[in-house]
Amino acid sequence: MKLNLFFTSFILLFLTYQNVFGFSTTRNDYKNFRTGGEYVPEGTAGYVLTKPGLFSMLSAGEFKETVIGPHQYSPIHFKFYEIIPVDIRKNTYTESFEDIMVKDRLTVDFNAHFQLRIRISNDGTDNLNTLEDRVTYIVEKQGGNKWYETNVKEPLRNIVRQEVERYGAFEVNPSRGTIVDSIKERIDNFLEKSPYECLQVDIGKFDLPDKIKHQIEETMRVEQEKETIAAQLEVEKDKRQVTEMQGQNKVIKAQKEADALKILNEALSAEILKKEEIDALKELAASANSKIVFMPGSILGSTGNLPLVMDPVNVLEQISRAEQNQK
Repeated sequence: MKLNLFFTSFILLFLTYQNVFGFSTTRNDYKNFRTGGEYVPEGTAGYVLTKPGLFSMLSAGEFKETVIGPHQYSPIHFKFYEIIPVDIRKNTYTESFEDIMVKDRLTVDFNAHFQLRIRISNDGTDNLNTLEDRVTYIVEKQGGNKWYETNVKEPLRNIVRQEVERYGAFEVNPSRGTIVDSIKERIDNFLEKSPYECLQVDIGKFDLPDKIKHQIEETMRVEQEKETIAAQLEVEKDKRQVTEMQGQNKVIKAQKEADALKILNEALSAEILKKEEIDALKELAASANSKIVFMPGSILGSTGNLPLVMDPVNVLEQISRAEQNQK
């Protein structure tokens, strides 16, 4: 009887000391060493429970409230409560993907980065009206600070894998922006009714197999060679065109010169013949007893088909007129 009374007294004294002088049992060390009290820092929400003690033995572990930091508790007041901290800041979660088989049955490696946070806005899309309601729901139903690993991680990985697999190994890097947009849209749809939101998605550069890298490098080298050869051929073509144009210009110039020379020669030949004919007529006309017969087409001949007979005197007069006309 005395022994039972002794143990009962000891337990009561221990619990009294714990409640009045003992340290709190927060799930995270958020003690304010300046005041000796407990606080919930900025960027953190606190899910507050009653903890075992002299005055809370029957209600230990019951939910009291959810507070949004910064929030301060006095040393005495907080001896009766326990806090479960929940990070409400935006955080980046990185997922590594290795040997993902894409459309052309080749494999790629890459990293995906998701910037997520607990939904701040009170738009009611998740049927939870306040941030405090969301934190309470996450602690009680979603694993607390492990909400990402418990509820979000694998669905997001599946979305990324499905979108990347739609492209070939040669297409993934050039199409990275399109892939990111598709992933972000699908993640937003997935999280629409949840207490979480996605702020940003980024995909790192896709690492291709060595044989694909060598093939791409070889393709680029061949394309560069083709471009160089095409440029050289274009230069040669331009040179040939210039040479042909210069040759054509020379031919045209030579033809024009030949035509001009021909015309000049023809004109000079006619004049020389006329002069020689006139000189011969003058010699014939010097004989007074002579008669001169002009055939059609000659310098003094008729324009018809019959020959023309003239005296020397008349011939000299006609020659004089012809010379005047030529001048």
